[in-house]
Amino acid sequence: MFQSGGWPELEFQADEEEDELDLARETNHRQNCEALVALLRTSEEKAVEIYGVWDGDFAAAPKSWESITIDRLIDPHFCFKEKGFYRVYAQAEPHP
Repeated sequence: MFQSGGWPELEFQADEEEDELDLARETNHRQNCEALVALLRTSEEKAVEIYGVWDGDFAAAPKSWESITIDRLIDPHFCFKEKGFYRVYAQAEPHP
């Protein structure tokens, strides 16, 4: 039924579909982070550097720099920043 300039039932259905898409994205993101952590742990490196860029945008300077531990990657609130440079430590960052 058309009400107040829209179809509330269709908009409600679209919202449910969007929620399902968000849940799928979140699940995929979590699985990707867990796989990255597993890969980094098997590398036995003390630290790795990760730079998030789009293909073809390699010459641009990073917009942020962060040093984090590997466990931060699996924090549910962690998200990589686009054009962010990360130094990821296997354990707590060594002090100078």
